[in-house]
Amino acid sequence: MKIKNPNGRSAKDGTGNYVDVLIIGAGLAGLGAATKLQSTGQRFLILEGQAKAGGRVNTLNMRRNVKSTDSNENRKSTESDDECIQSTKTDFVDAGASWLHGKFNHLHDIAERYDLLSTEQSEEGLGAYLRDDGEAIDDYFVKKIDFLIGQILCKCETYAREDQTDYPKSVYSFLLDNFSKYLDTLEDATLKVTAQQLFDWHVRFQVIDNSCLNLDHVSAKSWGAYSYNGESCQAHYNFRNGFSAAIEALCNQVDRKNILFKKEVVEIVTSASCPRISVKCSDNTIYHANHVIVTLSLGCLKTNLHTMFRPALPHAYVQTIRDIGFETINKIFIQFEHPWWKEMDGIQLIFRNDNYKDHNWTRHISGFDVMKPGPSNTLLAWVGGRGAIEMEKLTDSQVIHDCIALLAQFTKSEIPAPIKYYCTRWYSNPFVRGAYSYISTDCDKNGTSSRLLSKPITVADLSLSVKGLSTQFAKNLIMPADLDSVNNQRQEVVMDCRIPLILFAGEACHQQYFSTAHGAFLSGIEQAEKILNFCQK
Repeated sequence: MKIKNPNGRSAKDGTGNYVDVLIIGAGLAGLGAATKLQSTGQRFLILEGQAKAGGRVNTLNMRRNVKSTDSNENRKSTESDDECIQSTKTDFVDAGASWLHGKFNHLHDIAERYDLLSTEQSEEGLGAYLRDDGEAIDDYFVKKIDFLIGQILCKCETYAREDQTDYPKSVYSFLLDNFSKYLDTLEDATLKVTAQQLFDWHVRFQVIDNSCLNLDHVSAKSWGAYSYNGESCQAHYNFRNGFSAAIEALCNQVDRKNILFKKEVVEIVTSASCPRISVKCSDNTIYHANHVIVTLSLGCLKTNLHTMFRPALPHAYVQTIRDIGFETINKIFIQFEHPWWKEMDGIQLIFRNDNYKDHNWTRHISGFDVMKPGPSNTLLAWVGGRGAIEMEKLTDSQVIHDCIALLAQFTKSEIPAPIKYYCTRWYSNPFVRGAYSYISTDCDKNGTSSRLLSKPITVADLSLSVKGLSTQFAKNLIMPADLDSVNNQRQEVVMDCRIPLILFAGEACHQQYFSTAHGAFLSGIEQAEKILNFCQK
């Protein structure tokens, strides 16, 4: 279906840079929107700031040998590092998104259609739980605490499902209060100390899992808002040759001439009097459209909130972008000649000292997972919170040095020199500025949520937010529930006011699947459908 231009203008103007829909970003949300529009024959264009599609999906080979004489060895790498070449089938890592969370979603369907999935699933937090004095924590007790923490967090989910008005201050306060009750039942002082140390590991794990700085920032009220679609939360589906294979498959569904790379958007200008949007790139090229779908990460939106949009976004959108949480997690891949850890499925770190200020950035690492599937001689360290940000201030060599020292301390072994490594730096990436979103306690306080962020900004919204126009437009925007009851002229005015100008898409914009790849993809599809549905009316 070819959709008529709602403003009655041609799909081209004198510059050749005029389309019906502009999509900002060629990540999963942008590609989701593009595939939907492509299927209708709609004119659209994707502007991608980086040199390749994928956004927070990045499958690659690790850096060169640590012993390399490359004079640039000690510089800080970034996600756009030229040394990060595309992966081979035998030695790849996913520096960004790694898994599909469950199989009942659009993205899993596409992965199955193109035969991209591995038969192996992944789990986190496996292996030996080693304390910094070298002692291994009893496996039975580890599993007992893990089960208890799981029960408490499941109980926290009821606040979202039952829409209660009396809810805990945060996920951390709820977790701590309930775990403290269990600690009170332990009579053995040594066992109680070990339980507290395991609790600290679970807090670190949840900080990483929720991409936050502190669990005290995560909403307990909305903890159960995320939907698993009836599946186990442990169902992590892997791609056989990396997540970027899915990006390639999606790009193949889109006319390649509709994707422009190295087009960093610096300004989006809208006008209520002329519902046409101008988008300026860093290379000074300007594109015009009737509708713009912005799929920039929430971290990027937070950074550019006051410079990118002219006029400024309506206050409710500004507040929502500020309130939804979005922090950083990083991955550190370390490859050895041989898997010296032998039969261990991983090495999880238990600290005796709970004062994070007495340690360096490595105190925020939860552990080192064995890559399964993936290179069997490779360990993956996860770091979150303040540690993820502090890590990015160091050179790769220093990061690896600190990790090797940490492994030596906990295993009480001499650790061989690595042969390859790769450190992600998502906070430093200007097109990402973090990892993924979470619902914060500020959302509770201000009544903000992804529901509002996913609502299109219309001509009426824009007009009412601009000083000097609000009174004038308020008098003329009494919209009847039944449009058939008004004359054609009135209906035309009403519909003009409802033109969706700016729509946000991405994982942070989805109410049920925030923080996930399939949530980002689906949000792009849903926002494109809103434009198509409007134009049909």
